[in-house]
Amino acid sequence: MKYFSFLGDQCQEDMNRTLNHAPSAAHVAQVVMRANRLFDETVDSQPFSPPMACKSGCIHCCYNPIPLSQPEAVLLGLHLLDRFTASELHAIDLRTKAVSSRIKGMDVKALGKIRHELPCPLLMDGTCGVHPVRPLACRGWNSVSAEQCAASNTQGPMTMIENYEWPRTLADVIQSALLHGARKHGLEVGFLRLPNALSLMMRHGIEKCAADWLRKNAFFGRGG
Repeated sequence: MKYFSFLGDQCQEDMNRTLNHAPSAAHVAQVVMRANRLFDETVDSQPFSPPMACKSGCIHCCYNPIPLSQPEAVLLGLHLLDRFTASELHAIDLRTKAVSSRIKGMDVKALGKIRHELPCPLLMDGTCGVHPVRPLACRGWNSVSAEQCAASNTQGPMTMIENYEWPRTLADVIQSALLHGARKHGLEVGFLRLPNALSLMMRHGIEKCAADWLRKNAFFGRGG
């Protein structure tokens, strides 16, 4: 845990240093990319026995409205603008609205009962369409059995999935570090389910949401 704290401190300091210099949304995105890279390198450097079953094309865990923070949303939004056409963004928007409307007002318990019916709006052609910038919640989740993951989508959320705790813990530490760094500068911090975050960005404009947040205005907290 001391090493995790050290890595978290690095990420928090990176965010602090960046926000001290009137950053653009692109600068914030770069901080999150460096944090993601730090996470990936740490996980890739460690042997796992049994090995993780997670691999390209396995999307069993992509049926869950994961929590997304503002800095991660900035990175995700800019990536969408840079990599996708207007028609592709429109298709994402339609999928996002469908999921958002279905989960509106649901608590965690109710959501857990139907999560297997809620594909991530960013699933494309049987894989994650934004894999390089996927949120830390996605990076931290892992499993040693694809069969157990598949079963959880048919038998219910209480189905046992054998996994490693420390990657999930490290993802939480890094995510919290990014938010602590932003909070010190008076920026709005918190979490929103990914479909809701996407819906806000699509409705109000990705660049406007990011710019408002950096001006210490509402991002996820905006109404309407």
